[in-house]
Amino acid sequence: MNPVKMRNLKNATEIKNAPRFARCSLCHDIDHPGNTNSFEIAMDTELSRLHSDDSVLERHHSATTLNLLNNSATNILGSMKKADVIDIRNVVIKAILGTDMGLHAKLLGDLVTREPGCFDSIDGDNMNAELIESYIAIVMHTSDLSANCLPR
Repeated sequence: MNPVKMRNLKNATEIKNAPRFARCSLCHDIDHPGNTNSFEIAMDTELSRLHSDDSVLERHHSATTLNLLNNSATNILGSMKKADVIDIRNVVIKAILGTDMGLHAKLLGDLVTREPGCFDSIDGDNMNAELIESYIAIVMHTSDLSANCLPR
């Protein structure tokens, strides 16, 4: 494997968003009904109407994750500062939306227009929110795509 790519992956686990990133990866398909966005929209389901036909399932997964994190029984976010809760919400939403195949061309375009090595600068000292959000969305999308390549 390319050592630069490994370094980028290592940096991703060291940034302050790493725990949030892990939550997103665990919850990116939470409460999945087994349908595609296209099916949900074509069947005019309650989910498609609730999310205005826009990234229907990903918005459902995000909302379900955030409801779980805010649930009084789990109270995962209860002791956190408001600013941190907002940050977590933003990361969860951006990361899970990154798994929407309808955004494939946009995410690919974002990736190919970036300077080589641009993600190398992500670390504890460089918390460029836009760069981190882009990185997380691209990694989540790539991971979601690569799941089909796993041996059975």
